[in-house]
Amino acid sequence: MQRHEDEAGRLDSDLQHGSGVAPAARNRARICMLSFYFSPAYSGSAEQAHNLSRRLLRRGLLLEVVSANLTGSPPVEELGGVRVRRLPIVKKKTLQIPSFSLSLAWYLFRHRSEYQIVHAHGTFQHAVASVICRALGKKSILKIAMGNSDLAFQRQGRTWGRINRFLVRRFDRYIA
Repeated sequence: MQRHEDEAGRLDSDLQHGSGVAPAARNRARICMLSFYFSPAYSGSAEQAHNLSRRLLRRGLLLEVVSANLTGSPPVEELGGVRVRRLPIVKKKTLQIPSFSLSLAWYLFRHRSEYQIVHAHGTFQHAVASVICRALGKKSILKIAMGNSDLAFQRQGRTWGRINRFLVRRFDRYIA
């Protein structure tokens, strides 16, 4: 393992204990951007996530986009300087969001040391991130993509509407 020392000559304890976070990167915010749809699967929200990701990277933040693999694309690739990780989902249309939620929850737990903030674009597909972030002590931001859809809990049915409302209220911050 490579040794890194700070100005005072102290061994970097993060690398010594295997977290893999280099000293220079340790002080920069690490963001996990969530977008169910992402290139080549198109949505306006995906475009917003990609544009925001590129801007945040230019400002020096560390970032990875996590998406559903809807198109059979490579599980990990770089698009316009943005690292994209596509999670496996069930291909049957009615099971795509539930299977993505399970994959996302597992991913967020497994990679919890790699990010500080989760930024979700859209509610229904990413709502599980709110409770995972709460449990892990991570900050979470929800970008409301379509007010008449994302927050129309009454149109999601009695049970799913209540569950989604509960999950959405667990995010730390909201952006409209």
